Amino acid sequence: RISNKAEFNWLFFICKELYVANKPKTCRIKPQGTPIESLKLSSSELQIVTIARYYFETFAHPEKQSWQDAIAISVKKFGNNAGPVVALSVLSFLQNIRIARSSTFQFNNPKCPACSKFLTDHERTFFNIIRSILNGDNTSAAAFATILCETNDIKKVLRSVSALTHNYKEISTYSSNLSAINRKPKV
Repeated sequence: RISNKAEFNWLFFICKELYVANKPKTCRIKPQGTPIESLKLSSSELQIVTIARYYFETFAHPEKQSWQDAIAISVKKFGNNAGPVVALSVLSFLQNIRIARSSTFQFNNPKCPACSKFLTDHERTFFNIIRSILNGDNTSAAAFATILCETNDIKKVLRSVSALTHNYKEISTYSSNLSAINRKPKV
């Protein structure tokens, strides 16, 4: 039984603090960037973005150890043999971007249901480099890399994205061949 106003205020304060501490965490930031659905990414491309975001989260918050999620997603999507190769290729690409840039790379939280549906300008430029290399457009890839790396040296960035796309092409070819093999013939 509460006997006076001071006890009531104290009890109210404790209850409020408990509620705030246990309240589910939701995104307080309005999602930023380009809607991913408008970019028509394949499921493999979407997974590369997600893998990259988990690495970025690791760089921003090392205590979360999100690199483990990056590797797990890569293995789940690309298999036990190719998954680690893709995960390391993405990491190499990101590390070279981080070395070349002097400012913070803006990324959306991979675990936020709202934010993860958008690509920030930096993420979009990151992905434009990958798409340019996949399309054989090295000039555009170099231009996007120059923008993303803030006009710093891009040689290592382009080398690492070439390795990533080479691995990605091999994996995509392997996956489509597997799909063709596993299709049931029409009777």
